[in-house]
Amino acid sequence: MEKLLSSVVAARKPANKLRGFLASQATIVFSILIFFSLPAAALFQAEYYQFPRSMEYDYVTYRKGSKELLFKEKFNISKQRYARQDYVVIRSSSQPTDNNPDKFSKETLTYYQIDQGKISTSHHENHTKKSGQTQTLFKIDFDWPRRTANYGTAVRVNDRTVLTHDLGVFFQNMLLKDLNDVPFTVLFQNGNSLNLRARCVGEEEVAAKAGKFTCKKFEMAPDFQLISMIAPKIYFWFEAKPPYRYVRYEGPERGPFSPTVVQELVGYKL
Repeated sequence: MEKLLSSVVAARKPANKLRGFLASQATIVFSILIFFSLPAAALFQAEYYQFPRSMEYDYVTYRKGSKELLFKEKFNISKQRYARQDYVVIRSSSQPTDNNPDKFSKETLTYYQIDQGKISTSHHENHTKKSGQTQTLFKIDFDWPRRTANYGTAVRVNDRTVLTHDLGVFFQNMLLKDLNDVPFTVLFQNGNSLNLRARCVGEEEVAAKAGKFTCKKFEMAPDFQLISMIAPKIYFWFEAKPPYRYVRYEGPERGPFSPTVVQELVGYKL
């Protein structure tokens, strides 16, 4: 996609060079976001729904229109205690719907430390596998008193920092605090960061395979006017009332001009 876009930009008149450059930047940004989005990550002192027991959620991802199935995912959320400290633990697994061992699958694990009814990300790891063998392994630990994150290299973070693997808890935090417009900084696995903005754009009834839900709809886009004018918007739907289930995602598969994909809740167990 980037190579094709570059050739198109090169053929344009000089007046269109800025637009072409911004479009290419938007492509890169959203390709990264789509690849790494959901389910767990970096939040400091976030509100969370204090669930009474473990919860499991199942999702499928498909191309909008054709309904071509791409991935199936399972999330497990539980409370655990280690070394006299309580944690919310989120595990997820994602694999192709055709179970082809030659395609990549992903497993993630995140520990959120509980402190006075709020949670902060403590540890996150992401395993990418192929044919049952780990191909890449990413681990990151957070030291909030020092405002640093360490994944072999230490980087500075702030109270608004969100790792790309967390947007679920981030939006639930917005619901619990009744926030409608929140700027934040997303941290990528290479240590780079980007300023984004999440907005609540209304309430909708969503008919998912798991049932009908009254949801808050959130829009996420770069917090930079020129890029946000070109970059495609991506949307998340979360149940408007407890337990604030993540119900639906809709956005480009790989960036501008790519097919739209949908992730949808298909089942859950409380």
